[in-house]
Amino acid sequence: MRTVVLLTVFSTVAASAWLAPPAWQLPNSLKGYCDTLAAAKAVQVHVTVQEVPGATEELSIVLAREGKYFVDSPSHLTLSDGKTVTFLDKKANTYTQRPVGETVLADLNSEVSTWVLMPFFEKESAKLFTSGTKKGSRKVAGTDSDEVAVVTPEGDQGSIYIAKASGIATGFQLTREGKSYVVLFKEAKLDGEDVADSQFAFVAPEGATKEAEATEEMGAPGWATVSPIFKKSCMPCHGEQKADGIDLRTYSSTLASKSVVPGNAASSRLVKSLRGTIQPRMPQGRPPLPEATIKVVEKWISAGAKQ
Repeated sequence: MRTVVLLTVFSTVAASAWLAPPAWQLPNSLKGYCDTLAAAKAVQVHVTVQEVPGATEELSIVLAREGKYFVDSPSHLTLSDGKTVTFLDKKANTYTQRPVGETVLADLNSEVSTWVLMPFFEKESAKLFTSGTKKGSRKVAGTDSDEVAVVTPEGDQGSIYIAKASGIATGFQLTREGKSYVVLFKEAKLDGEDVADSQFAFVAPEGATKEAEATEEMGAPGWATVSPIFKKSCMPCHGEQKADGIDLRTYSSTLASKSVVPGNAASSRLVKSLRGTIQPRMPQGRPPLPEATIKVVEKWISAGAKQ
């Protein structure tokens, strides 16, 4: 095991838009970083995440092979034992469980904190970055570092800072759907041995309630069926905050937000966001909704989005 103490500074940069290069054309520092993560058996990091402007939140992240991961913050816990994904809302003391998705990338796409850790699960770096340009060298908190500007297939842009000596990312700045984030990797451990399975075993807190996921085995659903889905998964961002002008608190406000096209689920922005065909995938900062739940929303819209 080797431990690297990581510090970083951040700056907003514009990323170039040339076509996706094969991995060997990526800057050496970025390719080396991707290769290092791909070779590790496990990764453990402590990070701070800040949406600018806003408060800073500390998270602990553990990634292991066979699709296992653990993301723990003061507000929520997301973990997978490779078979089941569990999301715990610590404030509400409720949790949901569902089978893992098709890929870890899909499951963790909405977790900003894990963005530059995805080479651990995806060895083809061209699937993660459509461009990567070395912007120069700089001292980052006294450490010689390379700054690499990147663009992702989803259109996210950012800068990754990679320490010259260790080859490990020290942090990153990310711009996604008009929102900016800065993430500081305070400490990282790359393990040559697997992490114990107990790290990914979920034990419900005392008094926690397991919430059932909506299913599509029903007739045409009405507002009473989909409203709890929105309340649970989309608040407070698409409630009082009206992020991106979308307010899903009431039937009338949902239709007024133009995120739903009654009778046409495929063209509805709400469905596209839930499925990740437009970015960021919703709910942001949480695991994707189960397929059955998304189909309930689609069924409601296809049937006319009736009250």
